[in-house]
Amino acid sequence: MNHRNARPWHRRRSSWAALSVAALLAGGTTVFVVAGPASAEGTSSASSTHVDVYWKTDGPGNNLTNIDQVMSVEKKAQSSYWSMNFWYADAPDGGYIGLQTDATRPDGSAGEMAIFSMWNADKSRNRTGTCVVFGGEGDGLSCRAPYTIKLSNNYQYSVKRLEADSTGQWWGGWIRDMEAGTDTYLGDMHSTSKALKGPVINFSEYFGAPVPCSKVPTTKVIWTQPAANPSTSTPETPSSHEYHSTYDTTVVGDCTKASINPVDLGWTKGVTAVAGRSSS
Repeated sequence: MNHRNARPWHRRRSSWAALSVAALLAGGTTVFVVAGPASAEGTSSASSTHVDVYWKTDGPGNNLTNIDQVMSVEKKAQSSYWSMNFWYADAPDGGYIGLQTDATRPDGSAGEMAIFSMWNADKSRNRTGTCVVFGGEGDGLSCRAPYTIKLSNNYQYSVKRLEADSTGQWWGGWIRDMEAGTDTYLGDMHSTSKALKGPVINFSEYFGAPVPCSKVPTTKVIWTQPAANPSTSTPETPSSHEYHSTYDTTVVGDCTKASINPVDLGWTKGVTAVAGRSSS
């Protein structure tokens, strides 16, 4: 069963025709990353309408047990998807958690949805979501639930290491509406991997029906610096983590364009990522 919602982002990367620009966002500098002009005459495909934001993990970053990141969607469009991708520290592959418009939900309905997926997961435990098997360019499990995406609302993506057993490790996926103070616990998945590692990659994509590149719809999202392994919280440091991240580089598909800008939210920093070509 091959779900279009389970994006095989890392397996496809070698075949992507993409422009990569490395930049440090410092001193309020704006960094523009634009696809080549010839591609604007082409037609979109699953491999050409992505914008990937890479983060460099401060410190070793190869024994991550809990990855958190806050994001907000400032402009959404049809058939769009925003994810936080992670890697296993002790095995190939990894997984992702994110929000999507125009998704095919497990019950067959269409609409906005939250997704938590892991390659090579061998069993799951349902929570709020429904967990299903996916295949094609690798196999794994995906826990999904209907989810309304509110504009300019802060959402925290969290992947957490749970209990271990004789055959591996359980992992849980949450999305927290930080304005409402509510958590959506998508589900638990089991794998042989005991830890995660950086870099965290954020992925924005148009996955809808092919359109001329000039018609790829535009979205805007704010990604904060990912953080990992929370320490014991105190009133003075309610969100302290052992590891933090800084912006590293951006990869853009050849049928879209992007602008990446630094943003200071007061309580943390991040980037604003605008992706697409059309305002429709």
